[in-house]
Amino acid sequence: MRYKILSLKKLLENFYIDEISKAKNIESKDINYINSEEIYINKNKISKDSKKECFHLAENRVEKYLSTFSCHRNKDVENFLHINSIRMQKENISRTYLIIDEENGNIIAYFALSIKPIIIREEHKISANKKNKMKINVSNGYDDEVFYSFLIGQIGRDDKYNRKIIRLEEIIDYILDIIDEVKSLIGGKIILIEVLEDENSEKLIKRYEEVGFTSIGIINDLTQLMTFSKNY
Repeated sequence: MRYKILSLKKLLENFYIDEISKAKNIESKDINYINSEEIYINKNKISKDSKKECFHLAENRVEKYLSTFSCHRNKDVENFLHINSIRMQKENISRTYLIIDEENGNIIAYFALSIKPIIIREEHKISANKKNKMKINVSNGYDDEVFYSFLIGQIGRDDKYNRKIIRLEEIIDYILDIIDEVKSLIGGKIILIEVLEDENSEKLIKRYEEVGFTSIGIINDLTQLMTFSKNY
């Protein structure tokens, strides 16, 4: 099976351009889309009112497409994509990436990334090696030191696809590649996953540990697991 990675940002852009081209009765290639605030036709900027309805129609189409994703074993993962992903994309809270079946366009899996401060407290179980990599001054203690991390907020695979189609290891590799690009521009080294304690959390934590993450403790019912970015 062949699949591709498509960002939600790019998907929205494609649908915005398509709706504008239909509303203006022009070809998509005649639209110069810089960002959602700057869209031009023949060097003339499209007004806010002019694009409002186009954006509304486009986002409805994207929502309908995202709603085809199903993950009954983890409704939080499903609900994020259906309900929150577009809003959090537009508010610059997170970035969502879709793994799409090139044959039929189905969403095989997705993941969402953001930035989150992690407060290192005494209850965190961090090895001496990791403390050294994080530049924690062990001799002075490490209570309440703050680090910024790349947070993998969501990872989900559609119920129609099993691990034979795409494994967690492959999804993590895609995530690490994206984080590596960001790291080359702004720095950063810590990658964080948080797992809410429930009946499935033990199994999920074990899977993340199998792909290189280390559990460092439980904060507010969230088990925090961390690793470092590539080439660090």
